[in-house]
Amino acid sequence: MRFLRVISPKWPMVVQSIFLIALVHPIGTRFLDRKVDNCFYALRHRGTASAELLAKMVEWKMDDIKQGNRPNEHDCRGNFAGCQTYSCLDGAGANIFVINACAPDGGNCTHGDLDPFCSTENGTPKCEICHRGLCNRHKVELTAAANALSVPNSSSNANDTDEGAVEEIIEL
Repeated sequence: MRFLRVISPKWPMVVQSIFLIALVHPIGTRFLDRKVDNCFYALRHRGTASAELLAKMVEWKMDDIKQGNRPNEHDCRGNFAGCQTYSCLDGAGANIFVINACAPDGGNCTHGDLDPFCSTENGTPKCEICHRGLCNRHKVELTAAANALSVPNSSSNANDTDEGAVEEIIEL
């Protein structure tokens, strides 16, 4: 009984208040994020990206737009539909630019937003969706040829593989 007298009745209220502030503060929930619904956000361009493309990336809250930058990961909002890697390929199959982001709800690629930028570069769009948190980590940097990307796998456990293993990829 003595122990209960020592603890102020206001103490639990203070702890609850601090916890609630941590939850609503923008950086407060990062310690709770298990990364299962996160994707890397990045733009890589082999030349200079157009002002319009850069404006679109700012709209997407993307600030990793330079090769060699530290990877920038985002928590995907809503129902996690996977991570998308949108590539614009030249005639030889090499990347003109690559954009990584969360896939929109429904799991389709954002062709409506990105195809116009690819056609301006006289490229061919290619989009892939992977279905695991941070599964686009190896697709951030430019590749010389399109076939250097992951190969589809029909294994039922393809989404549960770890780094270095082949992931299931849906090309759209």
